[in-house]
Amino acid sequence: LYQQRDFFTLRDRLATLSLDSSSSPELRFLAAAVDQAFNDPEDSNRIIASLLTTVDLEPRLRLDLLNLQLTNHLRLHDYPAALEAALALLSSPDGETAAQAVSDAQNKLPLLEALQDVPPQKTEIRGPSRLALGRNRRVPLKIEGHKVEFALDTGANFSVIMRSQAEKLGLRIRPVDLIISTSTAKKVLGDVAVAQSVEIGKIGYQNVVFLVFPDDLLTFADGEKIPGLVGFPLVEAMGEVRFRRDNVMEIPKAPTRRTLGNLALSDLEPLT
Repeated sequence: LYQQRDFFTLRDRLATLSLDSSSSPELRFLAAAVDQAFNDPEDSNRIIASLLTTVDLEPRLRLDLLNLQLTNHLRLHDYPAALEAALALLSSPDGETAAQAVSDAQNKLPLLEALQDVPPQKTEIRGPSRLALGRNRRVPLKIEGHKVEFALDTGANFSVIMRSQAEKLGLRIRPVDLIISTSTAKKVLGDVAVAQSVEIGKIGYQNVVFLVFPDDLLTFADGEKIPGLVGFPLVEAMGEVRFRRDNVMEIPKAPTRRTLGNLALSDLEPLT
């Protein structure tokens, strides 16, 4: 079930087993993976931290745990801890047993090193928001007090900003030369910048990380430009988003409590 990414059935099977600290490391790993899939990185990390203290833990399982932990720390915006997990992965003598995880950690390393002094993102929802997106469905926001309009992309691990836009807003660009794979399979080099203040409607954010892309990557053949993308870390912190037919986006002050639970995440790919 785990290999097939069927987290829904896996969640239901694990719920029948009454797992605790005496359960096998393999089952506890699966519980941590399920917590991550249903976007509960704190509980996932608690299981992982306990497992990593286990004596004689199977090497491949240890690497898989570190890989889960790295993703959890990024979801929690804990960049120093994410860097520590990446370095532990890369220093493992058993790295060949999890080549993909080691490769992913190697690719993230320059970004994590550049962000290791950045505090976690903070979010304050002061009330419900109602935003007119317009015909091009751009989200109005403020970065360091300046008004801009970005597209929304829940599949983006970080929010994105065009280099010229970052320079215009006075953001300090941290050189990273991060290799980024785009949706068209093109690979580009990007840097990173951190905004101390971002506002979307009545939501205030602090310490927001932006990947800085070359201008041509966000420019279409007809000259149309996307100054930036509102990525998963900002959208997730909204709690709930509603899109109306009249191109209005609504963000309630508190998300509606639902019991259906029909959405999971494999990294940031939605599974339904």
